[in-house]
This record gives sequence, C-alpha cells and structure tokens, in this order.
Amino acid sequence: MFNSKTFQKIYKIQKMFVLLFVAIFSFNACKQDSLKPEGLQMNENQQSNENVLIPCEPSNPNNPFDSVGIIHNLALEDVNNSVSFNFSTINQRINRVNQFLYQQYGINSSFTTATISSIIADTSSNFNGIVGAASVSNNLKNKIRSLFVLIKSNSSFNNYCNLKGGIILLEEDVLGDTTLTLEEKNIFLRVSSVARHTLYYWTTKYMLATNYDVNNVQASANARSKRPWWKWVVVGLCDVAGGVAGSGAGVAGVVAGAAGASSGAASLVDWVVPD
Repeated sequence: MFNSKTFQKIYKIQKMFVLLFVAIFSFNACKQDSLKPEGLQMNENQQSNENVLIPCEPSNPNNPFDSVGIIHNLALEDVNNSVSFNFSTINQRINRVNQFLYQQYGINSSFTTATISSIIADTSSNFNGIVGAASVSNNLKNKIRSLFVLIKSNSSFNNYCNLKGGIILLEEDVLGDTTLTLEEKNIFLRVSSVARHTLYYWTTKYMLATNYDVNNVQASANARSKRPWWKWVVVGLCDVAGGVAGSGAGVAGVVAGAAGASSGAASLVDWVVPD
C-alpha cells in the first residue's frame, strides 16, 4: 500500500465518492431490501508495487445495486486480512465472512461450509445445478448462464476491461428486457455487480501474486506460467454462483453466498509460487 501524500489524496477523494454513491444507493435501491450499506469505505485501486498494472476500476453507475459488489469485496479483503486465504481452512474463511457481514451490515448468513462446498462442486456441470435450482423464469436463467459463458470465454487475466464491458452489455440487455419482472432484473443486477467486482479483485490479486511488472514482461510471463490463471477464474465463477444461490434472500443473500463461495474456492489457488 502506498504511503505517499498523493495516494492519501486519491484515497480521500475516492472515499468521498463511495460515501456519496452509497447514500444515493440506499435511498433509491435499498428501499426494497433490509440491507442499508451506510458509511461504506473502500479503495479498490490500492496496490503494493508501482509497476503492477492494475486494470480499470469495476464500477457501473447505471447498476443501482453496484454497492453489492463493493460490500462483497470488502468482505473478501476482511477475510484475507483476518485469517488469510492461504493459511486458513474453508470453514475458518466462511465463518469469518459470516462474522464480518453480521458485524458490519447486520446480515445473518445461513451459508455453511457444506452449502458452500456444494456450490463449489457444481463447477463440474458449469453451475447448471445452481442456476436450475433458482426460483426464477427460464428467461432469467438463460441470462445468468450467459454471464457464466462470458466469464469463461474471456478468462485472460490482462483483459479485465473488455470483460467488464461485456458484463455491462448484459446488464443493459437485462434492464431493457420487458419480459423480466422488476425483481428478476434486480436479482441479475445484484449478481452481475458481484461478477464485475470479484473479477476485478481476483485479477488484481493475481497480478500482485505473480509480481506482474509492466517493465519486465518476460519475467512476469515466467511467474504466471507457474500459477494457472484458470484456477483464479474458477474462484470468480464460484463467487457468482454463490450469489445466484443466495439471490432468493435479496441483497443479503447474494453478498453472503458470493463472498462465502469465493472464500471457500480460494483453496483452489496456488498462493505460493512453486520453485
């Protein structure tokens, strides 16, 4: 994390923006949900190496549920800072997610290690089990499947900005679809917010973990070859699937399911680069 005065100024500006956005969000979107994320503080552009190429930021102001993704990333970072992804069990990480969400936002999560493990296990069927079990129309199920296909087909770690653009196009399609109910649109927008933010989070983590250096492309390529990117993509996909699984419980369910699934799936990642 930078300690420079420049970074501090940027952080203060970003914090003011996030607080303003959350105030607007809680008035317009959270009227229909019990969760009201007030006092949200986050800087999603922090980095520890000035030569690391951080991708474009993940927000979409046209999505009224964009703070769902922000809260989700805050939960992930809390897990990483509190118990760490690489030195903890799935159970410890999920318990920490539940504790954080309850303490910070009053969310009572019903997700256990068993339920999260079942979500992760559905990767073998491309999450058709999770999507098929959702109590939504077939039209919305197909929209959600399109989100999974998009993520899987754009799994290049350095192509986040294009992937984000594709997700936004899906969001615009859903917003304009007159065959979907308002609640179905809201479900998709909550999950897609998680998708944009979690993929940003894991892409950034991956770049930092592999010491990606814009001034030394060859060294960065060697580091990445030892750390398969597809594993990190699977973590992001599990995250989105967890959001779908919890979508019946509104914002709280999406956040709890997504953060829990992502924390659990983090076991798939090679955190220590092999020699």
